[in-house]
Amino acid sequence: SILISVLKWNPIAAIAIHKWAARLAIISSTFHGLGHTSRWLLRSESLSHMLLPPWKCWFPLLKWDENTTRAVDTGGHSMCVDPDTDCTCYELFRNLTGFLATAAFVLIGITSLNSIRRNHYKLFYICHISLAPFAYLFLCLHYYKSILYLCPSILYYLACTVPVNSQALSSYFLNNGTRLLRFHHIPNSNGCVELVFSLDPDCEEACNISSSINAYVRVCAPELSVLWHPFTVSKLSTKNKSFSVIFRATGPFTVSLSNRLLDTLKTKQPCKT
Repeated sequence: SILISVLKWNPIAAIAIHKWAARLAIISSTFHGLGHTSRWLLRSESLSHMLLPPWKCWFPLLKWDENTTRAVDTGGHSMCVDPDTDCTCYELFRNLTGFLATAAFVLIGITSLNSIRRNHYKLFYICHISLAPFAYLFLCLHYYKSILYLCPSILYYLACTVPVNSQALSSYFLNNGTRLLRFHHIPNSNGCVELVFSLDPDCEEACNISSSINAYVRVCAPELSVLWHPFTVSKLSTKNKSFSVIFRATGPFTVSLSNRLLDTLKTKQPCKT
């Protein structure tokens, strides 16, 4: 991240800030929703009525003012019991979008638990990538001014990820990926494997790796998985123009990668990374 490099933050500390900020957002949104839910229950309102707008609210072409007219069911009765309850179509849709945004945040939080992230990284990654935009979309629909708070973060995220992903794609298609110099299955290590990659000592990545003791790289083997998996850099050698990572074959990707590397010894067919 550019911001981490400029501020000279420890990447581990930055990730910790990210985790706690996300936990605070999830807890706050959950309590916000529970507060409104308790208010509805105290007024004897039906949760299904408060979260699911009636069919008329889904058709804006009907000639009625959905912002001021109280929502009614198919029999023409009001969806809300208490006359003081916010019960227009707009307000019911606001409840629905808030619920969906909170549900997405909670699912992100659950799949980000250490036990799930470590053992089911693909599930964690897919949920992060798919549910985060979903949550932000419904958050903006729930409270439109939230886009003012989200825009700086979204623009910063795009500025950081688009160039990196573009470079990764160009490296894969134009340079056939990063060259794997050698690999070694470490004996008596319970399945540990060392990978040694080539690296230009003058490139920006070498500077980033050498400037941090907590440096990591993301490895993608399209033959095995389209996802990028993070690995801690264990050694950097500017003299040999290489760096290495060590991993233990535990999860689906690392087991597949370890087996594929063993297959190269038999078939002599390299695996693109």
